[in-house]
Amino acid sequence: MDEMRIRQLEDGLPEVRGNASVTHSADNWRGLVRLNYYGSYWEAHLDDYSLPIDAGDEWTVDIEAAYDFNDSMTFIAGAENVFNNYPDKNPWSGVAGAEYPETAPMGFNGALYYVRAQYEF
Repeated sequence: MDEMRIRQLEDGLPEVRGNASVTHSADNWRGLVRLNYYGSYWEAHLDDYSLPIDAGDEWTVDIEAAYDFNDSMTFIAGAENVFNNYPDKNPWSGVAGAEYPETAPMGFNGALYYVRAQYEF
């Protein structure tokens, strides 16, 4: 294995990643707020490692609220990365490749909003 491949394996993920969550329940309501942290990482952008990316750390926030209509039916709404944060831009995107690092641990699609109904038999 060459030195760049070893670096890709060792530095391709953040050394530090963490989250903290707060939940609350009252009567039929439940809520969640989660703070996520992703440390800096390195990406070998091309197969020949000619355009490396040193990406900085990032924070995201997730939220969710749920309402229990009864013992069987629940309605849930939430968002992952609610503030639509993106990783550092790929400095080489005008030359080659995607706008954001493809291996970004937080993803590169921005916010995800969802609703769902849950029924338990």
